[in-house]
Amino acid sequence: MVTVNKTRKLRHNLKVAILFSGRIKGYKHVMDHLSELKQMYNPVFFCSLNKKGLSPYIQDFCKFLRIERPQLHLEPTVVPEYVKKIVEHPYNRRYNVYSVLYHNKKVLELVEKYQIAHKMQFDVILLYRADLFPDPGNMLNLVKPVANTVYIPAGDESIIHPKKWPRKYGINSMMAYGDYPSMEKYCSAVDNIATLSKESDVAIHHEGIIQYNIMYTGLKVKRFVYNTNLHPSRHNNLKEYNNYE
Repeated sequence: MVTVNKTRKLRHNLKVAILFSGRIKGYKHVMDHLSELKQMYNPVFFCSLNKKGLSPYIQDFCKFLRIERPQLHLEPTVVPEYVKKIVEHPYNRRYNVYSVLYHNKKVLELVEKYQIAHKMQFDVILLYRADLFPDPGNMLNLVKPVANTVYIPAGDESIIHPKKWPRKYGINSMMAYGDYPSMEKYCSAVDNIATLSKESDVAIHHEGIIQYNIMYTGLKVKRFVYNTNLHPSRHNNLKEYNNYE
């Protein structure tokens, strides 16, 4: 279990939405960190998963983060035929990349419905990973975003292929935040995947698609220091995660 400083209190009055997409395996090992985010920002959590129904693991996750049914979307990912024709990058699986991009868009749609239903607007939309935790001494200091801008931690750029594409890089895909219109552009990558793969010559590569979608949609990027790790348990085959009631 990753431990953090539990004494940090709510930092400001920003209205924050925290989004998870694709998968949540490993969250039980970083619960202290997720609890810290709850304490600091009092956020509303949303989740879209590549699953056909609720499992005990997903139910526990939702209970822990107070994710009500309207804040949860479950749908098995189906890769369109046109995406299957795009070259698969040797370091990334086509299905996995498409799935996370698809669920990025679906989870943001939940936010839109929530804002309409509650007649409010979030200041910050944070797309995050449930298996991510910061290095000791690191703290996520969210600021009110500037329009048409996404905030992405420095580092973890995932060089696509330094020999074949010496000037073509990706960008950190583990988290990003901005206001709703900015994150709507950020999460549109799934709709632009064919164009981006063709124009960028990076094939189906997660960090590359994110980078070129940012350029394609005209978003500005602000980088900040926030050193993190992904818990290795994300690769475990969890029976309680995949078995449905």
